[in-house]
Amino acid sequence: MSRAQNADVGAAGEQRASEWRPELALVDDAADHRVDGHLTEDVVAEIGAVETVVAPARTPVEVKTVALRKRDGSYSRRGELHIRAANHAALLDGNGEYIVVIYEGDRADPDALDWVRTVMIPARTVDAHITAWCEDRQYGLEIARVPWPRLLDIEQTEALADDDELVGPATETDEVVA
Repeated sequence: MSRAQNADVGAAGEQRASEWRPELALVDDAADHRVDGHLTEDVVAEIGAVETVVAPARTPVEVKTVALRKRDGSYSRRGELHIRAANHAALLDGNGEYIVVIYEGDRADPDALDWVRTVMIPARTVDAHITAWCEDRQYGLEIARVPWPRLLDIEQTEALADDDELVGPATETDEVVA
């Protein structure tokens, strides 16, 4: 996968995230390369029977676009988030959030990707699932690879992929994890 294709898929995921969470203001990488955006308003979710602020305005956000399944010839495995150490540290320092966008489809055509699930997860929760840091050979940065099943239920997510009614910027497949 080329850098340009990675960037195109990432940009498509960021667009999906901003449609799902209109309070997400994306920032140009030149302005702040450590995060993809900030929340302009509080994000409120119903926890039990109580509406609770799960992410206040000005919370830093990093969007991670990840394949439901990654295919390499005849080999297939579930996709993984590639988390840059510096970006992750900025999120932890700012009590930030990840928006994880899971897709199916051909990465060569980001406009034709099918969005399976979109979830907002606290950086501290993701941090608990990082087992090792390594150097990314393509970019020369320290990263962690976190398979999405460490963060989300496999059966529920894969069942959503089989749902032919996944359309629009916000569906019942989208959620906030407190």
